[in-house]
Amino acid sequence: MKKYLTFGHSFLCILVLTLTGCSVFDKSFGFRGPIVVTIATKDGKQPEAPFLIKSSHVEVGGHGGSGLKRGYLYERIGDANQPILFPREHLDLKYPNAYALIHFKVRHPMYNTKYSSAYFAPSKADDPIPFTVEVVPLEAVLARIEKEAERASLAMEQLAPDSPEYYRQSSLFEKARHSLGTLVSRHIDSIKTDYLPVLPKEIQKAVREKYNPIFKELYYRYPETDCGLLMYCQEQLKKPREHEYNGL
Repeated sequence: MKKYLTFGHSFLCILVLTLTGCSVFDKSFGFRGPIVVTIATKDGKQPEAPFLIKSSHVEVGGHGGSGLKRGYLYERIGDANQPILFPREHLDLKYPNAYALIHFKVRHPMYNTKYSSAYFAPSKADDPIPFTVEVVPLEAVLARIEKEAERASLAMEQLAPDSPEYYRQSSLFEKARHSLGTLVSRHIDSIKTDYLPVLPKEIQKAVREKYNPIFKELYYRYPETDCGLLMYCQEQLKKPREHEYNGL
């Protein structure tokens, strides 16, 4: 009888291990990384200031929710086109050998903040996983929105002021102008509060000296954003900024 019980217990163990897709010798069970991230710049440039990358393991929320950060929280600084290593870590997963969603957020003074995510399979200790994040220059993003505003403005000149199409183009113009001011304001705040404090003191000083004049010019190039997209903003969104630039 004891012999049959032992056999039954062994069979149950094998069945469980088979269903979970792992074994007692599976060293990748629940682990992700090391992940080697490379930042590729859309314009092919190699900027002087370093990039900042923050990582997190995201547990996807139900019904398409954005999810919660559950670990793998690291901050790394590095240069474009150079490997940036994120370590191997055992993640607290509901299904340890399932694909894990890892999120990377990349910041740089002259590049638009990039959010990039990917699902990573279990990995062996000595098998680094390559991952590339492409970043777009901030000026390129601003130029694209500027063209949207310009197209709407030119269209308005050809339309009767009381026509439905005129109001539609006016709305597109205001939305684009508002987006320009908002994007610049948020970018400067992000560099000031999230990017600079992570850098070594000497690099912080160099970044402030180099980019403060550039940010000041960007700040005054675009309109205020504190009024939202309300009716009384129509004239304000056509004008340059009036509030004082506080700097980095």
